[in-house]
Amino acid sequence: GVVVFVGLGLLLGNGMSRFNTEPGRPNSIAPGKRMLHNMSPLLIINDEGCCCVTGLPGGRKIVNVAALMAYAVTRLGRTCGEALSMPRFHVEGPEEAEVSSEELLGALKDRYGRGYPVKLAAKIGGPVAGIVRDSRGGLLAASEHGPGCVASE
Repeated sequence: GVVVFVGLGLLLGNGMSRFNTEPGRPNSIAPGKRMLHNMSPLLIINDEGCCCVTGLPGGRKIVNVAALMAYAVTRLGRTCGEALSMPRFHVEGPEEAEVSSEELLGALKDRYGRGYPVKLAAKIGGPVAGIVRDSRGGLLAASEHGPGCVASE
């Protein structure tokens, strides 16, 4: 089922959970406002052209996971497969931070104290997929959906 607010142009569906119900906040429901988008294509361009493409679903967690992928590929020299296996984190507003590994959880607690507001999350962000161009011009692809969904040359 779908509900539309006449005069607001809002189509109510599961994306309404992305709005803040408290008036006056940056993502509050209001005329002309757009909710957060659940798509995340990310293209990384260098002097030779496009060197990496990646994307994932995941709502509010997309930004942190996409930024981690971009950092891993551009600064750490990782392939998409290597970047996919790295621990993830998510921090948003006053909510508890989330991390995807016991090691990262322990490091944050050691650094900031046992009372630091962070919890272990089984999964952060939707299934990531990506393609990296290697130094020879070849394409290296990976997906959290598994090897069966990655095409090869």
